[in-house]
Amino acid sequence: FFLSVPSVNAEPTLLSISQAIEIALKNNPDIRIEKENIQIQKAIQQMAASRFDASLYFNTGIKENIRHSTSLLETGITTRRFIQQKDVDWDLGWTKPAPWGGQYDLTLNYRRTDATLQKANPTYFSDLSLVVTQPLLKGFGKKIVQGPLTIATTQTAISHQTFRARVMGMIQKIVSHYWDLTFQRENLRVQQASLTLAKQLLERNQAKVSLGLLAPIEITVAEVGVASREEAVIVAKKGIRDVEDQLRFLMGQNDPNGLAEILPSDPPVDQETHLNQDDLLALALTERPEIKSMQLAMQNMDLSVRIAENGIRPALNLVGALGPSGVG
Repeated sequence: FFLSVPSVNAEPTLLSISQAIEIALKNNPDIRIEKENIQIQKAIQQMAASRFDASLYFNTGIKENIRHSTSLLETGITTRRFIQQKDVDWDLGWTKPAPWGGQYDLTLNYRRTDATLQKANPTYFSDLSLVVTQPLLKGFGKKIVQGPLTIATTQTAISHQTFRARVMGMIQKIVSHYWDLTFQRENLRVQQASLTLAKQLLERNQAKVSLGLLAPIEITVAEVGVASREEAVIVAKKGIRDVEDQLRFLMGQNDPNGLAEILPSDPPVDQETHLNQDDLLALALTERPEIKSMQLAMQNMDLSVRIAENGIRPALNLVGALGPSGVG
């Protein structure tokens, strides 16, 4: 942490714990990073879910073929020696993955043909087909097929718990530094009061020595006491600056130029609190985000093992197709 030196003309800033936490939630870089991680995991989750979206496609093409032929079966008794054929094709299809594995494919194929010596010219061919593919071993089962989506969804939940842990840790640090700053300012007040008393003792000793009531060595002893108290005041002021810098760092205010002193506005509360160790442990085991994150991570690991085990099975698919075809 840097040591900030407040501007001479800067007014002290009154700061409550709630204000410090609010500022940190807006500006702390670690909190921002965790927020971005959540958005990234949500995008990954959406990509995994898009695997089950239906898709519509359209293909078209034109092909023309002219070739030399010497076969009577192709040219007949005519003097024609070239065979010419022109095809115009297009395909319109719709495909939809099944949630338990496999997919549905509905396709309409169309072709128009112009060819030499063709009985019906042009000729039209069309096919409408519905194909259903269902895996029986590898890739079978809703949990297996939707496993990547489940893992991505769980990973998003883990990101939320990580963000929650980061916020809790930051709040704990802010509260700790806030009361540390309160202590450091009170310590400075005590050290300044002690310095004042040491100076008063030095003045009394000087007066008594001048009257012959004390030995001159007592002045030296009092001067040492004043110097010691002055050092304690300097150390106390540095302690205040250090804690202020730590608070500014947590709140994302890293510019040391012209920063005002921070004055805690919340007074300490002297209130006795009774805690039960068993209740605290049970609450921590159910509410701590680190434990929830590990539980979710274990679920992802178990599911990954099941997916991997299914991946080594042989592929065996049941395929069914139905559709009319026509020529005209």
